Amino acid sequence: MKQTLQLLLLLVCGPIVVAQPTSLEVDQFVYQWLLNHENPAVVGCVVKGQEIIWMDAYGYANVEDDYSATVDTPFMLASVSKTFTGTALLQVIEDNPNVDFSDAASDHLDFEVIHPAYPDTPITLEQLLTHSSGIKDNWNVMPYCDGDCTVALSDFLYGYFTLGEPNYNASANFYNWEPGSTYAYSNIGAALIGLLVESISGMPFNNYCEQNIFAPLCMDNTHWFLSEFSDVSAIATPYDTWSGADPVDHYGYPDYPDGQLRSSIRDMANWLLAQLNDGNFSNQQILGEAMASDAMTVHFGGDQGYIWYQDMVDGDVVWAHNGGDLGVSSDIFISKE
Repeated sequence: MKQTLQLLLLLVCGPIVVAQPTSLEVDQFVYQWLLNHENPAVVGCVVKGQEIIWMDAYGYANVEDDYSATVDTPFMLASVSKTFTGTALLQVIEDNPNVDFSDAASDHLDFEVIHPAYPDTPITLEQLLTHSSGIKDNWNVMPYCDGDCTVALSDFLYGYFTLGEPNYNASANFYNWEPGSTYAYSNIGAALIGLLVESISGMPFNNYCEQNIFAPLCMDNTHWFLSEFSDVSAIATPYDTWSGADPVDHYGYPDYPDGQLRSSIRDMANWLLAQLNDGNFSNQQILGEAMASDAMTVHFGGDQGYIWYQDMVDGDVVWAHNGGDLGVSSDIFISKE
């Protein structure tokens, strides 16, 4: 029996069965792809029903140290992180009868979030979830940090949305259209979702996710901050393949709920299973069935759900999200059919 299959059977929890070891054909295909693209590592999985059908890791998590990638190696997820951030907000909406999709974000924060050109049109929770809020990413004031950032999420966003603060810029921080009228992908809008979860729940966003998402799904190797991992050296090193696969030091940003999550593919298999089964994993219900279904229902623009969006794979409609950042790339697809 392959060592890979032995690794896959060591599931942390839950009645998941790995049906097949990786086929030689898939092995050959992926290794050739790695060589052709100068890409150090690929990890992936396929789930169906209640099972992991396939899961494996290829290449090196750290080339310089000759450290192989495994199914337990944490990788940065980039914007696939937003699927967790959106789910966290759906949880607090579900758990708090005084919170609604139509609420203005300002109603649940210690500062106001107001579009300067449309001050009477509220920026709502639903608009944030569907990228229709009118909030624009001003990359001039969205810094990368060496390791974890020391600037708090709340302090960063207060400075971004508050008139008179150094990072406030009416034209650079907002689009010139009315909130709720147009789709435009917004990292800062997703970061604001994280702060809303923090404000409504009364817990730091990272702690909220640990308690209400990661723990119920047995995602023990998934964290928002480097400091939360027991061994940072076990995290996959990002590699900038645009510049010849150069290693990139681990980094973070103050708007971290929009892309900073790191997770192993074993943990992500559990996340996929929960999404595929209407919020249920191993008898743990992280979202009610109605809310889980609502997340993957079109709410704006013909294909936009709550953070998740519709895509096509081989002619089939799927719910998806992708991510890309310095040295990392990720994709996630779900077909309930």
